[in-house]
Amino acid sequence: MDVNGLILAGGKSSRYGKAKMFEYYKGKPFYQHSIDAFKKGGVQTVTIVTNAKLAKRFHIKDEHTSLFIEDIPFQGPLYALYNAMTVYNEAKWFFILPADTPFVTAAFVRRLLSYRKKEPSILLPVSKEYDQPLHSLYPISCLPIIKRLVLMEQRSMKPLLEQFPVQRISFDCTYRDFVNMNTQAEWSEYNNE
Repeated sequence: MDVNGLILAGGKSSRYGKAKMFEYYKGKPFYQHSIDAFKKGGVQTVTIVTNAKLAKRFHIKDEHTSLFIEDIPFQGPLYALYNAMTVYNEAKWFFILPADTPFVTAAFVRRLLSYRKKEPSILLPVSKEYDQPLHSLYPISCLPIIKRLVLMEQRSMKPLLEQFPVQRISFDCTYRDFVNMNTQAEWSEYNNE
């Protein structure tokens, strides 16, 4: 396995008021759109990183998609990446997508995958001048730095981006792949377009 697709689905959704990854768009829950983008974009092995409370609500449809339940919930994306890299260490790359981005596409996945090189760096999309670390590709070689940061109780992705080589890839500001739903009002606005 070269790439493991990780769907981050263990958050509290506190601003949304309920587990937003189970909202529906075009007849599918949000998290399924991330699975579909991975599968159609060339990532065959997908892992949903979640917590024990939410795990029973996911409906997995194929043998190459699995659930990983974090031992300590609500520790943030860096901790989720650390756990996944430690357990699935046969993969060379870990492609992160959030579970609340219903507009993410296979075209985005394919484009980011095309930037992989022999000398790995974190492949970090940039849109509207904002880094998108939760839509990025991380090489397994950054695991030692992640481990050190986790042991220091760091939970943000920013220190990792400051300590490991990063290749920033510009995406047009009209890209909707990065749109995540933080509130029900936001979702109502997009859903009524």
